[in-house]
Amino acid sequence: NNNNSSGFEIIDTTFYGWGSVQHKFLINSKLYALRDVLECGADAFITDTDIGFNKDPRPFFEISGPKGDIIAQNDTNKNYELSLNSGFMYWKTTDQNLDLIHDIITVPPF
Repeated sequence: NNNNSSGFEIIDTTFYGWGSVQHKFLINSKLYALRDVLECGADAFITDTDIGFNKDPRPFFEISGPKGDIIAQNDTNKNYELSLNSGFMYWKTTDQNLDLIHDIITVPPF
């Protein structure tokens, strides 16, 4: 058997685009994972796979009080008063954050 196949030839490379149903499904899957981690009692740090670090980012998450409960990339623009980028998020396990993530994922995404 001389199978030198890497498996990459079967990867779907279709770009579905921001705002598509497929994109919203991907975002919601991250939110479900975030909820599950928080429900286990652990803080959650979620990044997209295209994020790289040249040093440990965790010291930047050491913000006391409510301002440090959720740290995320800000995508706010003229269309959205507040928009957090799901590709870079750190959530502390708090009762308020658990309530918030449950509220977010119960709203139909599309």
